[in-house]
Order: sequence, then structure tokens, then C-alpha cells
Amino acid sequence: MSWERIMDFSLDAAAFALPLGFLFFVGIMIVRKASLRRRDAVLTLFVTYLAALLKITALRQAGLSAVFETHSMSSIQLIPLIYTVQELGNGLWAFLYPVLGNIIWFVPMGFFLPWLWKGIRKRTVLLIAAMSSLSIEFCQWLLQSGVSDIDDVIFNSLGALIGYWLFVAIFQNLCYAVRKEMSEK
Repeated sequence: MSWERIMDFSLDAAAFALPLGFLFFVGIMIVRKASLRRRDAVLTLFVTYLAALLKITALRQAGLSAVFETHSMSSIQLIPLIYTVQELGNGLWAFLYPVLGNIIWFVPMGFFLPWLWKGIRKRTVLLIAAMSSLSIEFCQWLLQSGVSDIDDVIFNSLGALIGYWLFVAIFQNLCYAVRKEMSEK
């Protein structure tokens, strides 16, 4: 996929997600009838991210008419890494694009989940990411908007795990720096 197509998909996802995020934000403000809390802002960002993720992965070129068409189970890639390794034969970009794309798109999920739900465990983040990815793959199959591939679930889950580790590393270091500064006073 060319950089131009990537930008087109990204802009299309932003045009889809930003209004939904804004409506979610307005809904929070109406329900709360109070000042905005930091958690509400983070939750709004998370909902906006999820809308963009859905648009770029499952709704990118789909029409609802695809739901009523006959679907073949043979279009689902169930053997791990076969398709990904085959793509390596088509060049480095053909290999890196789906691998890195799937990882990068799920890093925010792994970062947002522990930020929003204190005490969430790594395996819970991994389970939520895997289930979200399976849901996307099902939507891609149902809407015929992409290739349903087990590799996507693997790389999406890895991306969420990286996001979780980033969150832990950043906030542990931040807490350590705050505690150190307070103890020096």
C-alpha cells in the first residue's frame, strides 16, 4: 500500500472518528452537568481512537450489502504466520506494512486500558485486545472489507502488550520521579 493510500485511509478514519468523539464528549458534559474530569477526557480520546480503529480496519470499504452475500470460510487465514511469511516474498514493504500496521494500531489500546481502569492486569489487556481483534476480523469477513487473518490477531495483541508496557514504564518512572522529588524536600 502506498503512502498516499495510507494517508487517505487515515484522513477518512479521522473524519469518521472525530465527530463521534465530539458527540461522546458532549454527551459526557450533558450527563455530568459539571466540570470535565481528566478521566472523561481520556475516555473521550479512547472512544475516538476506537472509532478510528473500527473505520480503518473493518468499515474502510464495506457496504452493508456485503452482509447479505454468501461468505466463504476459505477466505479466513487460520494458520499463523503463513500469509505474513509469504508476503516477505513480495518485498520488505509488503511484509512490514501489515505487521507494523497491526502492531501500531493496537498500541493505544494497551496504553489507554490501564490508564482508564486502574489495576487492570496485563493478561486482561491482552484478552481485551485479542477479543477486539477477533471482532474486527469477523467484521472484515462479514462485510468483506479485508482479509481475516490470525496473524492480525497475533500482531494486534502484541501491539496492545507494547502499549501496556509503555504505560507501565512511563507512569512508573513518573511516580518514581515524583516520589524522589518529594523525599528530597
